[in-house]
Amino acid sequence: MKRFIIRDVLILKAKGVPFSRVIYYKLILLETKVWNVCYKWGDHKMPRKARLFLNNAIYHAMARGNQKQLTFINEEDFVKYLDILKHYKRKYKFKLYGYCLMPNHVHLMLEVEHGPDLGKIMQGLNQTYTIWFNHKYKKVGHLWQGRYKSKVVQKDGYLWDCIEYMETNPIRANISKSPFEYYWSSWKMRLGYQTDSLLDIPVL
Repeated sequence: MKRFIIRDVLILKAKGVPFSRVIYYKLILLETKVWNVCYKWGDHKMPRKARLFLNNAIYHAMARGNQKQLTFINEEDFVKYLDILKHYKRKYKFKLYGYCLMPNHVHLMLEVEHGPDLGKIMQGLNQTYTIWFNHKYKKVGHLWQGRYKSKVVQKDGYLWDCIEYMETNPIRANISKSPFEYYWSSWKMRLGYQTDSLLDIPVL
């Protein structure tokens, strides 16, 4: 498939050159190279913005159940998700600073050495868990709502505030009265009440 810069695409279109296949081109803004745009003749859908990945950055990543459906129904589901998370942590060697598994969504605070690995981690994690979940409950289709969301978090005192905010989600959702009572977050591990190799301690 040929690649064109935007000027060439517009010239060819003005000349009436017919295309039945998708033409891709990359638009470089400054030096970030973060926009990937695709055009298809006769298709006026807005292109999806590519993610900006940073190396050695901390991300707050979140995935929500499709149409707010439950993604964890019983204890075995939470345990399985954490097992899959451990698998991808070993595979991609990222650092996990905090997490909170809610009944219909998840929060992860992780640091990746190679930025694009974040997409591979979240895709692998969500797809692997979906396959297991659908098989267990005899379901089909999407478990998660669209793409995961992510935000870069500065590695300073604000990081602790973000982690604590994640871990107190069950309180705001009226699921638990205190983070100590909620088993499926990193709160107990982070404060030393539980020990597990899953969690890392950030060095600020």
